[in-house]
Amino acid sequence: MLTINWRTDPQLFDSKPVTKTSWLNANELIATGRKKGLFLGDNRLLNLFPILVRRSDFVRRTNRDRILARFPYLGLTQKERTIVQENILLIAEKARDYFYRSYNQKILAWKQLLDNYLERGFVPLPLIRCMEKFQKIMLSRERQFESARGDPFTMPVKLTQELAYLSGVIQGDGNLQRYTLSVVDYSLDHIQQLRQRFQRLFGQEGRIQYKTPNSPELLIANKWVVRFFSFLTGQPIDKPKYPSLQEPLIFHQEPFRSSYWGGVMDADGSYKGNSVTFTTTSKGYANNFFQFLKEKEIDGTIIEREDGTYQVYLPHKYLKQYKGIVVCYHPEKFQELAKLKIGTSREKKGFKGFKEEALINGYFNFRLMNGLHIVGLGAYVQCWRGKNTKKAYAKSVGIAPTTLAAIETNTNALAIETLEKALNREQRALMPFLASCLGSIRFRKGRTRPIKLAVQPNSQLRTIAQGLAFYKNIIRIERNEADLSKQLEEKFAVTIKGGKITHKVLRDYFKTFCKLTKKG
Repeated sequence: MLTINWRTDPQLFDSKPVTKTSWLNANELIATGRKKGLFLGDNRLLNLFPILVRRSDFVRRTNRDRILARFPYLGLTQKERTIVQENILLIAEKARDYFYRSYNQKILAWKQLLDNYLERGFVPLPLIRCMEKFQKIMLSRERQFESARGDPFTMPVKLTQELAYLSGVIQGDGNLQRYTLSVVDYSLDHIQQLRQRFQRLFGQEGRIQYKTPNSPELLIANKWVVRFFSFLTGQPIDKPKYPSLQEPLIFHQEPFRSSYWGGVMDADGSYKGNSVTFTTTSKGYANNFFQFLKEKEIDGTIIEREDGTYQVYLPHKYLKQYKGIVVCYHPEKFQELAKLKIGTSREKKGFKGFKEEALINGYFNFRLMNGLHIVGLGAYVQCWRGKNTKKAYAKSVGIAPTTLAAIETNTNALAIETLEKALNREQRALMPFLASCLGSIRFRKGRTRPIKLAVQPNSQLRTIAQGLAFYKNIIRIERNEADLSKQLEEKFAVTIKGGKITHKVLRDYFKTFCKLTKKG
């Protein structure tokens, strides 16, 4: 019979001892066709041994290293203890060989250790490799474990929806350190329900502390729970999670997948403003959620926001479908989700021409756009002020001298009402003036990014508007998305992403000057 040891054991995932930041995880094993090694027998039982034990655990760095204290200890039934006792010398010999150059002991010394373990009722987990024919039996159901110090815990042996849900929460709001798993949330009720789940699955109640007065944090101090979740999700230990954040492949099948994303949404989702959104700093992770929704026949939209985050937005018409797929156990978010009104679809409107009442002498009446400001008029204002003092001219147009100074240097934008007062002094009309200087000015509201606007209807603007679908709060590109997106970006100097017009000025522009009628 071939003798195995910790250096050659084919069940250990890493081919050689590596640090914890380089440990193989379920994503990498599945992606490389090694999924079979994750399970025992019928692909239903998790093979806990290589998940909890790594080849680097056996490496002796100093003579004082307590090698056996590094491992979890597996609880034995009375029947198993009897079997071990009957085969104790054979197991001791295999233990000597298995731990060669890690924990060097003679056979009789191992026999004495085994006697001590049998009296305790727990053995270091690697010893099951010295009782190979019992390994599947020993790990075929939820078992009691202990640390070397005797702290008890349990480990799930099967994938469950609750395990998938917790994995989602941890990838959203959790952090993995060498000995501690932590989850932070604004809701104490949510933290307490998570605490109950850890108690059920791992026998670990943990403790709750407050990072800030409004941020309760659940701490689970158990390094094997940390290893377990790191392996399942690919989330690294003692390392930033966002660069490697991805949907775990091990939960890619239902019913686990919907439960996993339910956990993620309980962490990073929002059900406010009568909409469903998911926000993350990881573009790849946003795409994972977008693809999940797409496979459920929900057409979401990904938006890259100015703060560098990515937001997946669900159109309201998919709300009922979403509620039937993704679980929600967060107490506050559950209430928010329940309050969202379900409808078959929000009212959609289409372009039917330009509003005649919004036109003056063939120009769009920009006075109808509340809060509109113009950027780039500094040189004009300086010219109009002429030899007047800033104080006198500012008073004549109804602004403060400091505001005037900022406008003249193009630091501030000029409100359209103030511009019209200045133009009245020059006996010039508002819209023809704007038309004459479109190449050098931009328009904005509040702190929005300045953009260009057309001041008169034309065929290109009509074609663009005909390809849009207008909802209460958003405008979507309904057809010829790539072409219309390019036209919008070139004509208005605006960025279009996800087939959606999100710029406030451009949305108001179309809704102010376009005649809209309900579409089917």
